[in-house]
Amino acid sequence: MMGMKGWLYWAAWYFNFTTLLTISVFVVTLLFHVEIPGKMAIFSYGDPTVTFVFLLLYTISVMTFAFAISTFFSKGLKIVAYARDRCYNSLLLFAFTRTTSNGGYPVIAPKGVKGSGLARMAAQRAI
Repeated sequence: MMGMKGWLYWAAWYFNFTTLLTISVFVVTLLFHVEIPGKMAIFSYGDPTVTFVFLLLYTISVMTFAFAISTFFSKGLKIVAYARDRCYNSLLLFAFTRTTSNGGYPVIAPKGVKGSGLARMAAQRAI
């Protein structure tokens, strides 16, 4: 690409995204650990360094996974559709395989949405 070697192109994108996500992780860590006047912080008893390292490692692993998956696709829209469908299917898998404390299956539709397809599917699954 543009006369560069392949590894240099990938490394440039990787370091670009790493820099942007490091800034985001720093801001999120601040939001988690800064106390609002009169209220406690979200993680008031945790160490901000541990939170920062955990979130940074998580973002780097997600970014590496995205780079790995991108080699299987030639167009950007295809990978977006694949990632969206994969995420949605994993959510549905989790929602329909977990049980409540009384052994039944939870209804994931909010109250007042009795006619929705999700409420009917969950009701049928509970039987």
